Amino acid sequence: MKRGAFISVAVVFCGLIVLTGCSDSIEQVYKKYNAAVAEYDVEGMKAYSSSDMKGEITTPAEIEKMYGTRKKLSRREMEWNKAQARKEYQVLKKDMQSDGRAFLYVKVKGSYAPYGKIGFVKEEGKWKVNSYNWRHSEF
Repeated sequence: MKRGAFISVAVVFCGLIVLTGCSDSIEQVYKKYNAAVAEYDVEGMKAYSSSDMKGEITTPAEIEKMYGTRKKLSRREMEWNKAQARKEYQVLKKDMQSDGRAFLYVKVKGSYAPYGKIGFVKEEGKWKVNSYNWRHSEF
């Protein structure tokens, strides 16, 4: 009986390790979100955004609905969007809060506002980008 109980506990423990290991870290989520921004991949951005942030991302279809015409992004707009992606960055600090939020502090090479604070929340067990703030000095 003791052996069966031990095996059951071991199986549950291993299952928990596997389940918690399936969720990307905040660093991985930010890297994927950032790659989507660089390509103006709206669906990719939404996939890594919290439900609050998704409302701030506009798709070409939504632009058409607002303005009554299909708006194609100009080359200049595309370049601006790609410039918003922080391609070369260094993680300065990671702050995991007890209330379930997390923050990633980064420094971007060659940026106008090189210091970033990216906020994350967990939704359905996965980290999602929830906020971001950029400035000239460290946080």
